[in-house]
Amino acid sequence: MATIIEVIDVYKKHPGHLRAMLSATRIEFSDPELVNEPVTVFSYDIPLQSSINLIRGIPNSFMGNATETIIANLTAYPDDKHLVAFNSPSGCMAIIRYLRDNGHLQQSEIKILCGASERSKNTTQEYFHELDSDHLPAKLNFVTSAYFTGFDLNESYHLISLSQNRGWRLLSESRIKQIAGISRTGLISHTIVHEYVITPEFETLLTKEELAKIARVQVAALNCMKSSFEKDPYLSKYTRTYLNNLLSSFDSTQNRYVRINEEVEFKVSFLNIDAVLEAQRVSLELYQKPEQLELKLTELGCQVTATEKRSELTITEETSSTDKSTEYQQIAEFLSTSEDLRELRDNIRSQQFNGAQLGIVNKCLFLLNYYEYGTFISLFAKLAKLKSPNKSINRLLTQHYLYLLPESNVLKQQAQVLFPLKDQLTKDIINKKINKLLQLYGITHTIKSENNTMSVLKLLVEVSKQGSVTTIHQHFPMSESITPYLPDRSDLSEADQGIVKSYMYSYVSSLI
Repeated sequence: MATIIEVIDVYKKHPGHLRAMLSATRIEFSDPELVNEPVTVFSYDIPLQSSINLIRGIPNSFMGNATETIIANLTAYPDDKHLVAFNSPSGCMAIIRYLRDNGHLQQSEIKILCGASERSKNTTQEYFHELDSDHLPAKLNFVTSAYFTGFDLNESYHLISLSQNRGWRLLSESRIKQIAGISRTGLISHTIVHEYVITPEFETLLTKEELAKIARVQVAALNCMKSSFEKDPYLSKYTRTYLNNLLSSFDSTQNRYVRINEEVEFKVSFLNIDAVLEAQRVSLELYQKPEQLELKLTELGCQVTATEKRSELTITEETSSTDKSTEYQQIAEFLSTSEDLRELRDNIRSQQFNGAQLGIVNKCLFLLNYYEYGTFISLFAKLAKLKSPNKSINRLLTQHYLYLLPESNVLKQQAQVLFPLKDQLTKDIINKKINKLLQLYGITHTIKSENNTMSVLKLLVEVSKQGSVTTIHQHFPMSESITPYLPDRSDLSEADQGIVKSYMYSYVSSLI
């Protein structure tokens, strides 16, 4: 059987009148050999009408919104089957852990249908399942992109489509319709949970020409390595291994624009380029503003009921400390490759970070509007080399957001009222005051742990401790001497103060 790589070459060898490809999610080809392929569009005389409940929110609330939506469906329809479409095995597992740990379902009532790679199997563990009939195997079923197409289900169920603005987790309007069409007997209900991110950093997109240039550089580099290795008697034995490992590294960053043809030659992968262009389009046209997806689905004939929701439920995907260390070093390396903030913004589209990395990069981009570039990057790179850098870096970033706030900001005003200098406080009083301060600032989380209370306190004031008594010193200290560009912090806009508040909310959420 031909592989996916070989299929394209076989297709091209057939005359134009003796070949055809079928797609429910057609996009424009960038391949010069296919760009002029004749196209026939089949459509319904009377388009099918569908009702969609749309739940949207900001990134910090996406996983919470998704989990609460699933719980609401399970509670309202306990005797029905439910299908959750989410292109992230680790994300599916994070939701499942919460459902299981809080007694919503038993393990036997949940399955994940995903690709059969070792990585996917290791991630999904006992929940991994391969579909062996035209009926869903469990009460609650998660599917990733491996099951978005290519099979039909002869039963009705409640569908929840999750579209997260991270990597390849976004769903296009065509993909949403395609997933809904899997049920041949019709859906009982369809809910879409999505997030939107309004960020000017994503205005710069890679063009088809720029991607093709990157691909040609990859092809030239691989051919050069292949030629050099084959000339050496020792290295020639490992040529294929070396090159496959290099291609895998391209895959891991979702930055691979090269394929191998049936003659084992490196060629530009125009289908990969098409996928990146489509991902950029979807992100820009459907998820950069709250109302975009709703308008597009309405345009397609769907009856959409949209609601805005901000869950306070914190659902975290697990990664090992080793993985986190590697991820932070990748961010540091990316930050260091640009000379200034403008170049950094231009380069971000060529990177494929995971969700956690993208969140950190966006936070750095925000701070770099106000801090000296080289000094900030050096400090970040230093912390990224730590064995467990995430806490140190998150603390550093949060401390510098708060430093930027003007003295008129409610957090700064109330911090000075609740924690006057030289005041001596016990841990119980500190806990009560910290939670009161957070509520006054609009953060409704309650912190119970003494360690977590002190973590927040040390963002606000410098302290010394003797026995059970903590003494308050300088307000809003800087852990490192980085001078902001903003001499008068009262100039910090209301919008940027709102961003600082959302980042503080995220930091506190991570402590709960």
